[in-house]
Amino acid sequence: WAKAKVAPAPAADDAGFARRAYLDLVGRIPTAAEARAFAADPTSGKRAALVKQLVGTGAHARHAAAFWRRTWVPQ
Repeated sequence: WAKAKVAPAPAADDAGFARRAYLDLVGRIPTAAEARAFAADPTSGKRAALVKQLVGTGAHARHAAAFWRRTWVPQ
């Protein structure tokens, strides 16, 4: 980064992180209740826990399967 004179983007806030995690991992934005619960969680490992929770869902499997199906099998 220094060689290219590029500065890294600032770390995302909790709301932005939750939104990106849900969109990237399950293909939807979090509900208001899910976003509030994530924001209210005081634990330090809540981001890793959210990713682990989302990856363990059927929604993640369906979203990943749909992504790869669209990538590998042109319509």
